[in-house]
Amino acid sequence: MRLVEQLLTLESIDIMVLTETHTMSLPTSRRIQVLVQSGLAHRAGVAIVAKNGSGWEVLHKEELIPGYAVIVKASHKMSRESLWVLRVYGDISKGQSSLIDFYRRLGDRLEALVRRQSRTHWGGCFAAGDWNFVEYAGDRFPTAHPERAPLQLLTAFGRIKALCGLTDTAGRDPAPSLWSYSKMTAHGKAYSRLDRIYRPELGWSSGDVQPMDTGTSDHRLVVVPVYPRKPRIEKAKPAPRLPSLDVLEKAKNFWPIVLRAWDGLTGTGPVTLEKWTAFKRMVLERGLAEVNAMKTSRKRDWVAALKQETIPPEEIMSAVTKANRQLWARRAAPARTAPTWPSAVPAYEAPPSRSKHFVASNSSPWQTPSKVYAGAAGKSDRPTKFLKPQNDKSVADLLKERADLLEASTKAKWEEMTRTHSSEWYKQSSNKELDERGSRASVSVEGL
Repeated sequence: MRLVEQLLTLESIDIMVLTETHTMSLPTSRRIQVLVQSGLAHRAGVAIVAKNGSGWEVLHKEELIPGYAVIVKASHKMSRESLWVLRVYGDISKGQSSLIDFYRRLGDRLEALVRRQSRTHWGGCFAAGDWNFVEYAGDRFPTAHPERAPLQLLTAFGRIKALCGLTDTAGRDPAPSLWSYSKMTAHGKAYSRLDRIYRPELGWSSGDVQPMDTGTSDHRLVVVPVYPRKPRIEKAKPAPRLPSLDVLEKAKNFWPIVLRAWDGLTGTGPVTLEKWTAFKRMVLERGLAEVNAMKTSRKRDWVAALKQETIPPEEIMSAVTKANRQLWARRAAPARTAPTWPSAVPAYEAPPSRSKHFVASNSSPWQTPSKVYAGAAGKSDRPTKFLKPQNDKSVADLLKERADLLEASTKAKWEEMTRTHSSEWYKQSSNKELDERGSRASVSVEGL
């Protein structure tokens, strides 16, 4: 168990699955939390463990085949993620026949479990272990005649993959470089990828698979990082606070109720902690209720309210146009200040005389342009006249159309940012997930 403690700590492993424990019960340890275990006397044995204090909580666990297959549903308290983990050790006590029979029985019991969970939500499960066979002939080398596993074995295993929606974290092709088991044969040393980790195909993504030698077994430790594609981010809910006194002064029913409650609090004997707590809760709830009522009265249908007004459309359009002109108008150049010291040559202070050959032209680039109103041929000093819209739409309908266009453009912008800044784009590391709750929301629009 000391090696397990070191691996969990040094490699920052969240969940570790063990096979061939050869014991009915693992030794106790203050640093290890045993999520589920199943063992037989002096043979087989599987277990799923985690680092103690890492926030994992067991919601459901079941022993599918004693000593060879267990499943557990664990939830992480900080990230609020829950997942199913299946631990398998292929039974080869009687050769391939026992292995085929083992996967058939495992498929039947797993199917019964899935049927019981259908009312809640079954999004598949993770599966890891020593499967004692390879899916592809290229995962075992060197061999003189590479052959795939028997069809009956692949059929039974394919049923398990379909029930859990599994996909190999190493990819859909053979990966002989990721071998996890080695043994000496008559033709030399042979390597096989017996230990594999599968993840649900929907809802999760995975990183690179990393087999590591431990120096204590003929099997290598296989480590792979996995990430939820749509993580659950806990929304921050601020503690309720009493509104400011300036706002409460506008509420007509707040202070009379508070004063009556105060008289009831101080006039019925000593003030206990329970009475004071109830009084504070009542004041807070009443203050929030008054503010919500005031907000609700202000949030009435503005379109219907504007239709009831008798404001002419010309005045509304004039006000909107004037506001737009003030918003988008260019700033005037700062006025020049008079020089502090007069010029030494008085002639320099006189303005230059205009040449008698200068003729003002309407198309001159040096002349200040004048406003030309619609329908006018030249300059005009008359005020702007705003015409009534030709269609039958009211001012409220026109303003509502502009508000809907602004909302649609803003929503389209955020949907585009959601597509380009998904949670998968920001692969959060494990240590940040432990230290900062919901830190993915700071960079992932999809998380928001």
